Amino acid sequence: MAADSLRAELAHWLSRYDIRPSKRLGQTFMIDSSILNREVEAVAPKGRWVLEIGPGPGFLTERLAADAKNVIAVEKDGRFVAMLGERLGHLKNLEVVHADFLEWRPPALGIVASNLPYSIASPALFKLAGCYFDRGLLCLQSEFAQRLVARPGDRDRSRLSVMAQVAFEIELLDAVPRTAFWPVPAVDSQLVCLQPTGGQLSEWQSAVITALFQHPNQNARKALSHSPQLKLAKTTIEAVPHAQKRARTLTIDELLEISGALR
Repeated sequence: MAADSLRAELAHWLSRYDIRPSKRLGQTFMIDSSILNREVEAVAPKGRWVLEIGPGPGFLTERLAADAKNVIAVEKDGRFVAMLGERLGHLKNLEVVHADFLEWRPPALGIVASNLPYSIASPALFKLAGCYFDRGLLCLQSEFAQRLVARPGDRDRSRLSVMAQVAFEIELLDAVPRTAFWPVPAVDSQLVCLQPTGGQLSEWQSAVITALFQHPNQNARKALSHSPQLKLAKTTIEAVPHAQKRARTLTIDELLEISGALR
């Protein structure tokens, strides 16, 4: 089905349920069938349990359900929960859950797939870092996707980069033009494949890394001295390893070494 056809179908269902996409919820919907098919191909759901975050009208949902053993689609907006019940209620391997993914406790699953609302990309990724699944496929804002893979010294290097690279093996796949969505967003997107590593930052490691990246262009010693939350003594900060390196140039091993020394 061509993009124009999917857009017409979307318009039909939005009109039927008197829905105007919510800017607050970041609602913009994939209407490019070639990209939807590419997402299914990349995530390979055949015979697997799949979690979809924010299915909206269900264009990706029905494609996943065609191959998956079961699909659990978690939708925050009750209007789309009702729509999914009418559109896809005949699918026996689909369960639609009316819940906010950020507050919902997911079971262990094989696959995660989502055209994730930009507004929850960061908290959703942090939550996924603590979930059990085999692989994931997310469509994310291009700039956000680049931050995930930023290396030490890159301008885009951030706390998010470190957390993501500890928790996942990350592969950037196809670029997605903004015209693949309706309403058309102001930015382009990218498909991102996630393979969980089993790694996760401790609360203390996360706190130290957060403090360092609040001042990414300062050296580690100076950045840490600006963090009242950590309550570090000056003598402790003076003895920190890699003290003269700027925060955004530190490798993951160096960041963990610093947090270990401070602990």
